[in-house]
Amino acid sequence: MLISPISYNDTNRFKGMAILLIVLHNFYHVLPQAPIENEFFFNIENTNYYLKSVIDSFSPINITSLFTDFFSFFGHYGVALFIFLSGYGLTIKYSSKEFSNIEKIHFIWKRILRFWKVIIPLIPLSVLVKMIKYGNGLWETLTDHIGEYLSIITFTQTLIPGKEFVVSGPWWFFGAILQLYIIYIFLLHKKSNRFLLIISLSALFIQAITIFWGWENILFRLRYNSIGWLPIFCLGIYYAKKPVTTCKPSIPIILMILFLCSNVNAYFWLFSSLLFPLAFIPLFRNFPIKSFWEFMGKISFYLFAIHSFIRGAFFGLIGEEKIVEQNLGVPIGILYLLTSILIAYIFQQLLNRIYTYCQTIIVQKKQ
Repeated sequence: MLISPISYNDTNRFKGMAILLIVLHNFYHVLPQAPIENEFFFNIENTNYYLKSVIDSFSPINITSLFTDFFSFFGHYGVALFIFLSGYGLTIKYSSKEFSNIEKIHFIWKRILRFWKVIIPLIPLSVLVKMIKYGNGLWETLTDHIGEYLSIITFTQTLIPGKEFVVSGPWWFFGAILQLYIIYIFLLHKKSNRFLLIISLSALFIQAITIFWGWENILFRLRYNSIGWLPIFCLGIYYAKKPVTTCKPSIPIILMILFLCSNVNAYFWLFSSLLFPLAFIPLFRNFPIKSFWEFMGKISFYLFAIHSFIRGAFFGLIGEEKIVEQNLGVPIGILYLLTSILIAYIFQQLLNRIYTYCQTIIVQKKQ
C-alpha cells in the first residue's frame, strides 16, 4: 500500500495540481512542433520526438522549450489524477450507504445537473465563437452545429465517431466521467476488491488486444470512454477502502521512474495512468503554497469547462506560429494560465450568485 488517507483539503490541492497540468497541456500541445502526447493511443515516435526535444532544450536558445514540452507531453496525466480522485472520493462518501434504484437514478441525475449548470451557460459563447470563426449568422450556426450541441448536452459525444472534440475539445471528459459514475453506482458500489481487480484487468486486457492487433481506431474509442479509464477509477476505489499510514520514501520515487519509463513500450504505457497517481500523490502531498493549490482545486471544475475558449482567444490574438517563432511559450503560457484562473473564478462566483438567486425566488413562490 502506498497512499495514506486523502483529506478533503488534500483532494482540493491535488485537483488544483491536476487542473494546472491539464490547462497548460491543452495550451502547449497544439503549438507547432510541440511533442505529441501518448494519451489515447501509443506511438513510440511521439516518445522519441519528446526525448529529442529534451536533449535539444539544453541549448541556450531552446531552454524554455524544456518547460513547454514537458506539459505538452505529460500534462494530460492530470486527467488520470482527476479520475483516481473521483473513484476515491465517491467511495469515501458513499461506501457505507445503501441505494435503492430510485436513489441510484437520483445520484446520476444530480451529477448531470451539475454538469449542465456549467455547460449550458457556455453554449452561447461557443455559438458566438463559431459565428466569428465561420462568418455565419446565428441561424446558420445553430442549424449547422445543432447535432454537436445535442451530443454535448446528452453526453454522447464520445460515443459518436468524429464528435469527441466538438464545442470544446476537453469536454470529452464529461461524457467519460458520467459513464464512470453510472458504472460505479450500478456495478461497482459495494463490490469486493477481487471484483475491482477483475474489472480492471479485463479493461486492460481489451486495450492490450487492440494494441496487439494494431486496432488503433478502436483503442482511440476506448480511451475516450469509460473502458479506457476503468482501471484508474477502480484503483481510486480500492485505495479508499485500503488506506495506509506509512510509506517508504523510496517507493514513490521508484514508481515515478517507472512512470517516466512507461512511455517506451505500448503495453507498459497502459499502466502509466495507474503509476502516475501512486507516485504523484505521496511525492507532492506537502508541496509548498498549499492555499493556492486548494483555491485552484475549488475552481478546477469551472477552469476545466472554460479554459479552451480562453486558449482560442489567445491564439486568435497572438497566433500559435508567432508564439513559437519568438520563443514566447513560457510568458504567454503563464499569462494564459493567470487569465484563465481569473475568468474561471469570476465565472464560478457569477454562476453561484445566479443559481442562489433563482433558488431563493423558487422558494418564495412556493411559500
